[in-house]
Amino acid sequence: MSTEQQNRPDSRPSPDSVREKTSVLGGLKNNTRSIRQALALIGVGAIVFGVLIWIFLRGLEGPSFIVMGVGLALLLVDAVISLATVRQALFGRRGR
Repeated sequence: MSTEQQNRPDSRPSPDSVREKTSVLGGLKNNTRSIRQALALIGVGAIVFGVLIWIFLRGLEGPSFIVMGVGLALLLVDAVISLATVRQALFGRRGR
C-alpha cells in the first residue's frame, strides 16, 4: 500500500509544521489545572516535610518553620488562583 516515496523523511511534514502554534500565555492558560495541582502537591509536601523536620530534628526548628511557611504560602497561592473552585467547595449547595 505505501510506496517508497511516501516513507521518505523529506516527504513527511515536520512535527513543528504540524504542531498548533500557541503563545506562552496561551499554553499557561491551557495548563492551569496541572499548575494548580502541582502547587497544591508541593505545598502539602513542604508542610509535611517541615513537620517531620520539626519533630525529628529539634536543632533545626527555625528552618522547619520556614519550610512550613513556604508550603503554606504555596497553598495560599493555589487557593487564590483557583478562588472560584474554593468558593464553590465551601459555599456551594451541593451535598447539603
